[in-house]
Amino acid sequence: MATLVNTLIKAQQQGTLSAEVNCTRCALTLYTLWLGASLQSKICRDNAPLLNAMSGNK
Repeated sequence: MATLVNTLIKAQQQGTLSAEVNCTRCALTLYTLWLGASLQSKICRDNAPLLNAMSGNK
């Protein structure tokens, strides 16, 4: 989680991510999204949940 937070902070410093974004909250949201999608993919034996999660993050 810390690595993702730090990456988001660096993106803010570089100007590629809005300074208004709460990096910790954003990282937690992304982690939760991917965790849920990977669990759902495993249960369903289908990669559609992962593809949906990825398309929602663009």
